[in-house]
Amino acid sequence: GSACYPVFSFLANYILDEFGLQVGMAITNLLLLSGFWFRALSSYGFVYVFIGQTFGSISLPFVAGTPQKVSAVWFPPKERAMATTIISVTHFIGIAGGFLFPNLFVHSDPDPNVNLRQVTEMNWAQAVISSPFLIASLLLFKGKPKTPPSKAAIAKKANFKDSLKKLLADKNYLIFCISGGLLWAVFISANLIQPIVEPFG
Repeated sequence: GSACYPVFSFLANYILDEFGLQVGMAITNLLLLSGFWFRALSSYGFVYVFIGQTFGSISLPFVAGTPQKVSAVWFPPKERAMATTIISVTHFIGIAGGFLFPNLFVHSDPDPNVNLRQVTEMNWAQAVISSPFLIASLLLFKGKPKTPPSKAAIAKKANFKDSLKKLLADKNYLIFCISGGLLWAVFISANLIQPIVEPFG
């Protein structure tokens, strides 16, 4: 995931900007669906897990790039801050669920075959539970409302390449980018704490 994010983040934002939310979310849903069902085949080999995780990782830049765009397209100015906050929080709720969900299926067992069966059951459960929601989103999600919520929602936007050049030349943005990157690095590195300290009890 950490390797795919910087590689595909520019592509994801370009697609969202140039082709709209509907196309971006369709790609996201297809990637997640493919990822879940490839992981469900984990009992046939680790390569399926790797492919499934890769699809999920590629979808992450699309997911991370949608909150502000959904707010700008679907909500009037007074509601955008709250809409962005709520959509962003759901991302972290999903992460929390991702930490809790495996505990329902996977328990330490000396028999590797038992562990493999538990992981396979967990992956199948994730695929079955997630698929109806992803398919519904794929079929029902609209890129924009029939009536724009504000003039800004229909205003002509700057070219993606020109916007990127301006951002990279903005010192304040670069400072924010570096600080935000460090924050995410600390957050993601927390996943490594358990395997490091586990041998010490």
